[in-house]
Amino acid sequence: MSVNWAQIPVSKALPTFDGSRTPAATWRRTLIGLLWTGSLAFACTTVRDAWEARLIVPFWDEWDLLTVYRYIAQSGDVFAELWTPFNGHYEPIPRLLFLGRDMLLGGDAIALIAACLGLQGALIGIIVAAFLREPDLRGSVLQHVLIAASIILLTWTIQMENFNWSVQITFVLPAFLTVAAIAMMSWRRPGPRVDWPIVAAAVMAVAACLSLGAGLALWPALFVIALRQRRGAQAFVVTVLGAVLSLVPHWLAAEPSTAPMMVLTRPIDTLLFVCRYLPPLYIRDDLRVLLGALLIGLGVFAVVHGTVRGGRSRLGDLAVGLVAFGLSVALLTAMARAEIGVPASSRYMAFSSLYWVGLLAFGGSLAPVREWGVARWAIYGALLSGLEPAMGIQTVADEPFVQRADRATAAVLSIVAGTPDEHAIASDLHPDPQVPVRLLPFLREHEYGFFGNRLVRAIGHPATRAFPARTGTCAASVEVEVRDQGLRLSGRYTAKDGPLWLVITGPRGNVRGLAVRERRGERIVGYAPALARGTLFGVAGRSLCLAGLFETPPRARQFDGPVLYGRSSTDRMAD
Repeated sequence: MSVNWAQIPVSKALPTFDGSRTPAATWRRTLIGLLWTGSLAFACTTVRDAWEARLIVPFWDEWDLLTVYRYIAQSGDVFAELWTPFNGHYEPIPRLLFLGRDMLLGGDAIALIAACLGLQGALIGIIVAAFLREPDLRGSVLQHVLIAASIILLTWTIQMENFNWSVQITFVLPAFLTVAAIAMMSWRRPGPRVDWPIVAAAVMAVAACLSLGAGLALWPALFVIALRQRRGAQAFVVTVLGAVLSLVPHWLAAEPSTAPMMVLTRPIDTLLFVCRYLPPLYIRDDLRVLLGALLIGLGVFAVVHGTVRGGRSRLGDLAVGLVAFGLSVALLTAMARAEIGVPASSRYMAFSSLYWVGLLAFGGSLAPVREWGVARWAIYGALLSGLEPAMGIQTVADEPFVQRADRATAAVLSIVAGTPDEHAIASDLHPDPQVPVRLLPFLREHEYGFFGNRLVRAIGHPATRAFPARTGTCAASVEVEVRDQGLRLSGRYTAKDGPLWLVITGPRGNVRGLAVRERRGERIVGYAPALARGTLFGVAGRSLCLAGLFETPPRARQFDGPVLYGRSSTDRMAD
């Protein structure tokens, strides 16, 4: 059989070269895989730590919100309370979410903590989509570097407070709405008659303002994007009118000390506050101020350059919007919190992290431009220089939140046992110890959240009724501190992995108090009324394991001051 070579295309006759199998292509795929794997593992670690550090008991401002809930439950006046300012903010949307949690879910904090994590995940999804949609970055390693860096910055444990405390939905929700509104304007061009994207973004901005005062900073961001896109009169009218209408109620609710004239009369203090607001926590103060000044300079350049030069880059629109929002919210916070001093709070990182991502996106939008090729190396240099400190902070930043959750839980146990530890309550729950104490009957009656737990309901009843099974021993060494209000038990398990919860029973076997083990250790803290003798049991499911016996000496029962008495559980068991 003869072959007609003249009829075969040249492309078929020549040998082909598969560039996807070269060492360079293999290395590129490996690098991209490592970037995605590493960033997702980083995010999963933060989610795990947030779950471990979650606050399962009411904490700080939450007690004031529970006072409001008690009033609503008793009076039925829902509308007035939703519109009552709280700490100078109008936040009816979060208050409505809290009310739904309280009335429909019995105060279970887990639902809103899961909502915070879900909203943060959706926010990250929008940012990742923005990088993937940018045509000038498509297929480059830089695109995946920017995605991985953004995931890490937005799940960094420096903002753990926004992930482990249900009340912080007031910060996570406006952060999500901010990113969604800016993305809407960046990705969608105006229609032939009505600029529907700006209308949708304005609705989100109003919702952000009704969630927290920081939502006001979204209006300048939308205005800057409209100016950069030369969007037209509709966009400018909507943003200016929306900003004015949103500002009025917050202005009326603000304290006199937060007037803008303070910013004008104290510009240095305002600048230093903003310099400390934008950088991450856990940095020495002088370095923090210098880094903040650098971040402000980069942000101002990004906004001015992006607005004056304009452009059709969707990523550039998103970047300028996020940076403008970050600068605006820092200035607004300086106006509202100038008397506090350094904004050393994890909650503010919800907005500062958006600023950092905005600067990354701005650099990514410039990198493909020939005259701005240095932006690519600036991004690589900044990320490499910050990698080691970021990893160091990641390993320790969650520990204070775990410890705070442990202390708050122990303080609540003192209230539940009827022996309120006022010092612990004032430092770890609420500045006024009487607020949680007065709320206890209402919370127990409605079985609100932790106060409806099987452990709390077992107080005053035989331990064998709530926990019928026995499973050997889980030995613990404890000391008993006798106080005016009752007993405080402290100690630790003698072996690892003892039960998290413990019950304290009296001589007749009734549950009189509760104890808890710290989440990352073996230390135990518990409270009970004054007892001559008692038993400490660990709770494992519906089973009890004997942890130790204790006895209060007669001289301590008649002494008004604190007395320490303790014997190891193994010694008592031997008796």
